[in-house]
Amino acid sequence: MKEEYVILRKVPRSRESSKGTGSGSRPPVDGYSLSFESGDPGDHGNENFEAAAPAGLPMKLAHPSRKRFDAAPKFSKAEKSVRLSADLSMLGVQADGFSGKGAVVAILDSGIDLKHEAFDDVREQRLLCKDFTKTSINDTDGHGTILAAKIVGREKDGVRYSVAPNIDKLLVGKIWERDQKGFIDNLCSGVFWAVEEGAHIISVSLGIDFGACVQSLKEQKYPSRVAISLALERYGKALRVFETLADHIEARRPGTLLVAAAGNHSKRRCGDNWVVPAALPAVVEKFISVGALARCRPNRDVSNSAAGDKYLLANFSNMRVDCLAPGTHIVSADLNQGYAILSGTSVSAAIVAGIAALWCEHSLETRWPPLLRNQLLENCCALPDMQMRDVGRGTVQAPRR
Repeated sequence: MKEEYVILRKVPRSRESSKGTGSGSRPPVDGYSLSFESGDPGDHGNENFEAAAPAGLPMKLAHPSRKRFDAAPKFSKAEKSVRLSADLSMLGVQADGFSGKGAVVAILDSGIDLKHEAFDDVREQRLLCKDFTKTSINDTDGHGTILAAKIVGREKDGVRYSVAPNIDKLLVGKIWERDQKGFIDNLCSGVFWAVEEGAHIISVSLGIDFGACVQSLKEQKYPSRVAISLALERYGKALRVFETLADHIEARRPGTLLVAAAGNHSKRRCGDNWVVPAALPAVVEKFISVGALARCRPNRDVSNSAAGDKYLLANFSNMRVDCLAPGTHIVSADLNQGYAILSGTSVSAAIVAGIAALWCEHSLETRWPPLLRNQLLENCCALPDMQMRDVGRGTVQAPRR
């Protein structure tokens, strides 16, 4: 039985308003369409072919560690005095400053708990959801709910913990389900959908699960060495798909920013040999790869003190990043009216997506529209005492009035 592939094809200008190319296709986005076919189309020399990868290539959430609370989160006196959670204050967010007006942000993850009070202000008119898993938009894991609330969640006990609560619209694409996991076809479909819906920022906090790919091939009776080789080949094809997609979006929709979590696979306290590169798609050049900072707590989740006296580079944060954001002890909403304190690059990516939304509002207000990517990275707080591979341009900063 031949595998299905996710395929990127060019669509002639005269056909851009059609429904794609062949069965199982998605609507084209300015000259490209996404289609699903059996076999590897790259073997056929089709002149419209751009890139392809196995549709069933497994993906894994950049799962944070989290501690759940059924009651409301407990904010410190300092947080209550400034009406902002500590992570937002650290990034220069102002309680009465920019809040994301005019921006459209997409979260592609495990869905959303629509009934949570955190979404009371967006549920009716500023939230658009789509399920790509053939289940429902309902979040059975909590990961997607946590990230969505970190961007738009309603303030709690007078404290704002969400980065951009007043964005024009939040797009929630469910591309991962606990029972069936996630696959590259869902992610690609979600990116296309978000672009079609006018997203300025698309945030992804999951990556190719190379280990699961190898294990799947072993279960198909491939010898270990062959399984690893085939998995590497598939990884390379997936890389090409994401590069092609990112190149196309940059060329056709230069205002769209792709943000991805670098991943939580490193163990920096064990030494340099335990630091791994960012996962795919974060490793793609035109994605913003986001690493995590840890709140300073001696002997817990930190590797050095070069990032300042309050936040340090997180022990788990992968290298080859473009920027950093707080990624430990972060407050957000959880399933069933709960809240959580969590750590991981996934929530760091959501924070960066929210900061980008603030810069989007800044551009609209000042009528100075440079590329969002440039605004975000050029205004980072540099960390010159640390290696660029670990911190990129530094810590993102919010625009100030």
